Amino acid sequence: MTSQRVRRRSAKRTPAAATSSRSSTPRVGTPIPTPTLYPTTAALHRAWTDPDGRAEVIARPEERGIDFVALASASGGVLFNPRAQQGSGRHDNPDLYGALHTARVEVSAVAEWLVGFRGQTLVRDDLVRTDGRGWALVGLDDAALGGIVDLDDPAELAARRWRPSRVATRARSTTQEMAAALFAEGIAGFAWWSTLEASWPNVTLFAERALDLLRVADGPREIGIDDPAVRAAAAAIGVILR
Repeated sequence: MTSQRVRRRSAKRTPAAATSSRSSTPRVGTPIPTPTLYPTTAALHRAWTDPDGRAEVIARPEERGIDFVALASASGGVLFNPRAQQGSGRHDNPDLYGALHTARVEVSAVAEWLVGFRGQTLVRDDLVRTDGRGWALVGLDDAALGGIVDLDDPAELAARRWRPSRVATRARSTTQEMAAALFAEGIAGFAWWSTLEASWPNVTLFAERALDLLRVADGPREIGIDDPAVRAAAAAIGVILR
């Protein structure tokens, strides 16, 4: 399998939408489809809040005698999953798993973070939190996952009798039910197309199954208003940078 990297992003904060009239969770006695696992073909990317100096430390752990695995999974680390704070995200089901939101391209990882500012003008200081923390982007190697389900493949949707509109809907009850059904299949995660730009492939991983198999492959790097990924994402979704 071709080794590849993933960029992890923070979970999108979007209010829960209306309840779907048709459940996507398999009924009792309904056979669970045998998932087709697709080899990873591009890096995953994640944007996350970077505590002061943490990105620099994680980038060179061997120089500092640091336990990277413990640091990456600790609060604020590149692999930290705030399951207790989840519930309103597109694929959140904190009673079942922690959702690790990532993207195959950097611009999508950043755009999902910036979308809450759509239509607004941001300056340099707007990308720094009031507690002084900034943001960083990290590349994760997910080759050890052994592949994931790709919901952009019509055959995968047909096997589950799902329409494409159910994958892209803003109705959180629908997308969360779909994610729960996929979790029940025993997989580590699944790919889907970004609702901001359909050509951007996003990946949702089930943290408890995926974290031990992920490796940092690129970065992390601190990102700000001058970062190419930030500028590209802002232009794509209508955020003005000054």
